Amino acid sequence: MAGGIGGVASKSVVAPLERVRLAQQTGKAEGLGLFGLMRSIVAAEGWRGLWAGNGTACIRVFPTGAITCTSYVNLLQLTPADDEIDAMEPVYRGGAAAAAALIGQVSTYPIEVVRARVTVSGAPVMKVVREVAAEGGFKSFYGGLAPTLAAVVPFVAVQNASIDLGRHSTGHGAGGAPSYVHLWLVGAFAGCSAQTFTYPLDVLRRRLQVGALADEVARGGWVSAARGVVRRE
Repeated sequence: MAGGIGGVASKSVVAPLERVRLAQQTGKAEGLGLFGLMRSIVAAEGWRGLWAGNGTACIRVFPTGAITCTSYVNLLQLTPADDEIDAMEPVYRGGAAAAAALIGQVSTYPIEVVRARVTVSGAPVMKVVREVAAEGGFKSFYGGLAPTLAAVVPFVAVQNASIDLGRHSTGHGAGGAPSYVHLWLVGAFAGCSAQTFTYPLDVLRRRLQVGALADEVARGGWVSAARGVVRRE
């Protein structure tokens, strides 16, 4: 429950920035910057447009967060990880987090594909579901899964390991009582580090999810599509 609620809360707070980020990643920003794009969305769709697709996102984030968090806690117990900081501690925690992210992503990925397209297009959910199904049946709901796993799995691994190690290294282990400010700072640093590390793959997976690279993927797979993005941009 904690993982699911936390995911929904954070996703809802940053939904306007997520809308802008998706537009920029998928080439629909029309050369506008952050605030220019926000003004354009508000002018065309009203303030609610900044939260387009957030309901679908929350439907996906809740189970993903819950599954990932629960899997991480249980998988971590299968490793020799403890509260002592040593050379192998990041490996144990990162490995457990990576496996948990893999389970969470595969379990809920079709909802993410629909959510990404709803956010970009603003179309009704069921219309998007029909469009995705028409493109290639059930397989279309897993379009871009490989680069998504390549981006999300290391992201969660770096993020969770960094958060845990940050808490432990400052004396706030499992039995401690870190302040909210401390947890916020550690989490923010871990999230920024992980996002920066995996962002190129995040751009690629978003374009695959909305069908922007469908022709290139059909010709040579997602690695070939990635090379195409690098050549053009």
